Amino acid sequence: MGRRKVRLSAAVTVTTAARATSHGAASSANNDYYLPELLDVADGKLTITTTKGIAYSNTGATGLINQQDNTLGVGVDAAASNLEFTTTLNSPTAATSSAQAGLWFGPDDQNYVKLALIGSSSTGRQIQLSREINGLTANGSAAAPSADQVMVDLSQTTIGSQPVTLTMTVNTVNDVITGRYQIGDNPEQALGSLALPANYTDGSRLVRPIEDVTSFGGIFATKRNMPWRSVRVSGFMVVSQSSWSFISPRPL
Repeated sequence: MGRRKVRLSAAVTVTTAARATSHGAASSANNDYYLPELLDVADGKLTITTTKGIAYSNTGATGLINQQDNTLGVGVDAAASNLEFTTTLNSPTAATSSAQAGLWFGPDDQNYVKLALIGSSSTGRQIQLSREINGLTANGSAAAPSADQVMVDLSQTTIGSQPVTLTMTVNTVNDVITGRYQIGDNPEQALGSLALPANYTDGSRLVRPIEDVTSFGGIFATKRNMPWRSVRVSGFMVVSQSSWSFISPRPL
């Protein structure tokens, strides 16, 4: 089996703005979660006007859950080979209130893993690998990771204007997903790993069969409770691996 590469967008610009009330409350039960009027392609760049919605659930909870708008991605055959997702983005100086952007992988919005750069406070930043299973996540911290979350706390001063590269690797042999990050030209850092249930990769959770697709992965961004913020993502790539080995993505 050879290596297969899928590329999306030479550059992605993410801007944030208030969500129009006419868009409704995006959720897995509401088809408004795909909002093409908030997507624009020009000069080889994809511009996303983001909203406060986020793909976070709590089984049994009432109210608005899984409100992420425009979760962008591609179908992948996660059962056939290992996968590597990578993207590069900036850390906006004023990001706060859990505004975040990054990578995601999984069969649906109740079962997925994300690797995100988060504005944890006005000066703090967090890189987090987080897993949701059947709508539930056991929250952890940098000092006390949980079975569903591993993370590292950083500062915006440390990152500055340097690009942040996020890489998420799916090992379908051992059912493990691993997160890594790199700030600028500094050495890449290991974040940690989480176990993956078999139904993340075997296609059993898909609503209907899709040829050569057993799961999905891509990019997302949300402003959460910020009034406005922009994030620039310089590319997204999926690498399908025929064996468990690291492939360094080429610049897009």
